[in-house]
Amino acid sequence: INRRLRGVLDGQAALILLFGVSGIGKTSMVMAFQEHIQHMGARLVAVHCSAQGDVAYGFWRDVAQMVAAVTGNDLASLAAPIGHGREVNSAHLIWREIGDWLANCAAMYPLVIFLDDLHWADADSLEVLDYLTSLKNSPPILYVAAYRSEDEKLHGPLEDFLTQIRRDRPVA
Repeated sequence: INRRLRGVLDGQAALILLFGVSGIGKTSMVMAFQEHIQHMGARLVAVHCSAQGDVAYGFWRDVAQMVAAVTGNDLASLAAPIGHGREVNSAHLIWREIGDWLANCAAMYPLVIFLDDLHWADADSLEVLDYLTSLKNSPPILYVAAYRSEDEKLHGPLEDFLTQIRRDRPVA
């Protein structure tokens, strides 16, 4: 995490996947870096995907609220259904809106977005994560996603997401 954090501070984006059985300490490991992340000038946003159920874009709504709180950016400039701005119905437009809004936020402070319990995430949210982590000119955001390895085969959206990113790009 420390090496990727230094990369984010230099303007690079990254995705780290943490997986293991329940209770092994994935969340504790990331949270142990919280003080270091803040000391380095970045902002940590931690979201638990398990609280989202099957709500479309579930964890991105929480991410947006938390990023707005730590950066002071307004949710009125982020399109609905994620923010409070104009309604956007196209998935690709939603992805772009989230990406542009997060880029504006990351211009203020490099961000570390921790997505805990990714095995519970909905397919729409995972598509956004795939899009954001595949951008050629990504803003300085470190995405850290933790999931239970024993649940990987139980949730189709996570399995599809992992297959896609393993095929298309390097992950740490």
